[in-house]
Amino acid sequence: MKILLLANHLKPGGISRYCLSLGAGLNRLGHKVFLATSGGAWCRLCAAAGIEHITVPLTTKSILSLKVIRTSFILRRFIKENGIQIVHANTRVTQMAAFLLSKICRVPYIVTFHGFYRPHFFRKVFPLAGKYCIAVSNAVRDHMIKDFGIVTEKITTVYNGIDPAPKDNVSFNKQSINLKTDDFVVGMLGRISIEKGHFLAFDAMSLLWKDERYASVKFLISGEGKLKDSFLHYVRENGFSDRVIIINEPAGISLKIMDIMLMPSSKEGFGYSVLEAFMNDVAVIGYNIGGIAEIIEDGVSGLLFSEYTPESLAEKIKTLIDDSQLRVKLSIGALSRLRKFSQNDMAVNTYNVYEEAF
Repeated sequence: MKILLLANHLKPGGISRYCLSLGAGLNRLGHKVFLATSGGAWCRLCAAAGIEHITVPLTTKSILSLKVIRTSFILRRFIKENGIQIVHANTRVTQMAAFLLSKICRVPYIVTFHGFYRPHFFRKVFPLAGKYCIAVSNAVRDHMIKDFGIVTEKITTVYNGIDPAPKDNVSFNKQSINLKTDDFVVGMLGRISIEKGHFLAFDAMSLLWKDERYASVKFLISGEGKLKDSFLHYVRENGFSDRVIIINEPAGISLKIMDIMLMPSSKEGFGYSVLEAFMNDVAVIGYNIGGIAEIIEDGVSGLLFSEYTPESLAEKIKTLIDDSQLRVKLSIGALSRLRKFSQNDMAVNTYNVYEEAF
């Protein structure tokens, strides 16, 4: 099958990761995959995944933008010339482009819903849900049915999958960022934001640091984001600048120096970083919500905290710092849990949805 994936961009992030992982999996199954985006740093990864990239002017957040119409005209010819059989949209803007293309080119389109969306009037009236939909977790699926009226039979949960590729062999250790070998590192991956829980996590670490036993514990964040400066200001105000380190490295590199990874998102459709931590033998603590709770089996493959408070999270962090045997146990359980989230299963289950669209 010839498949066209649509996304706004290929900058580092969850949807970009999803498209690359799905494309690689479909390519291994013998399908031809094209990906149309406005570009980004991860375009360089397309070739290795067997994906052909097409640059389109999707640098907009509005479904009514002229850029969406221009993209549709550019892709109209591409679809006909390359015999595209299905279009797969991954953002609200690309849903509109896919809708237009389905009308112009008479090809079916499907949509993947990656998270939780505000149920505003326009989205309810024009869900642009395609012929069939994919949700990245059961929590997202239930949200789309309850809040947007998606017909139950029309939406399927397909978990994201991770490629069990060899770990990154780039030389990177604690000394690379001026840490001591015996420093204990609690870390987070991803853009700095309120909903991802960086401020909550820092408050939890601050509670820990009140106890001198945890003075050598460092808090590492790998990521950027619009709130980076606000976060740094907050850290300085609380007097712990010497214990917080911010870098911007790929997950496979950052996880090399983490002893524990936190996933304290207040909303999370899936939680791909959890899988990356699993694959790198890093114990995980996540908030008991959404896709995070569907990945982590509490006490088996990670720990979950259920009250969204610094005290609740701090208690879980303290438990893992103090119990090295528990960290090993959770890492072993996490490797077993990874079998449920294979890239091959992701591709096969997505292809099954494609077939339903015909």
